[in-house]
Amino acid sequence: MPMKKTVKKIKNVLITSASFRPNSNSHALCQRVAKGAFDLGRRI
Repeated sequence: MPMKKTVKKIKNVLITSASFRPNSNSHALCQRVAKGAFDLGRRI
């Protein structure tokens, strides 16, 4: 039985925030989304 090759696909994620306040809820949400995408990419 031949072995299957695993291919790691690279995805880019663009997160934009239009908030002018550095500690706003929108900024915190963008940081959480970025961390989640980074962590998910490391597991694949």
